[in-house]
Amino acid sequence: MFDKSNFKSTKVDGVLSVVYDDKDAYKNGTDIPLKTLKEVAEYNSKYTYEATSAAVDYAKDQMKKDKDITKVNVQYPFATHAKSGVTVVIDREKTFHNPQTGEDITRPAISVKVKDVSVNISKPKISGMVTELAKALSK
Repeated sequence: MFDKSNFKSTKVDGVLSVVYDDKDAYKNGTDIPLKTLKEVAEYNSKYTYEATSAAVDYAKDQMKKDKDITKVNVQYPFATHAKSGVTVVIDREKTFHNPQTGEDITRPAISVKVKDVSVNISKPKISGMVTELAKALSK
C-alpha cells in the first residue's frame, strides 16, 4: 500500500521528520468510492463537533449551578464499535504557558479525543514491530 519512495524526510538535531508525500494514498488504498469516503469523513467531523458543542453547553449549565464542579467529562458512542467513543473534557480553569510572553494564562479549556477501535493497531502487532526494529538496530 505504501511506496517507500514517497517518504520525504528532514533531519534536525537528531530527529528525522518524515512526510508521506502521496496525497492520494488514503483513497487509493481501498475500493470504497471517494464520494463515500468523503461522506463518512464529513459525518464523523459533524458528529464530533455537535457532540462537543452539546457537551460544552451541558457543562456550562452544570458549572454555573454548582461552583464546586471543576471538570466535566462527557462520553459519547462513536462509529460502529461499542468500545469506540468521543470523550469531551471541559475544565473550568486550566493554566497554559505562553512561550512568546513567558506568562501563564488561566482560562477554561476544552479537549476532545476520538477513539475508533476499528482503526487502532493492536498491541501485539506493535510489539512484533518493536521486536523486529530492535533486532535490525542491534546489528
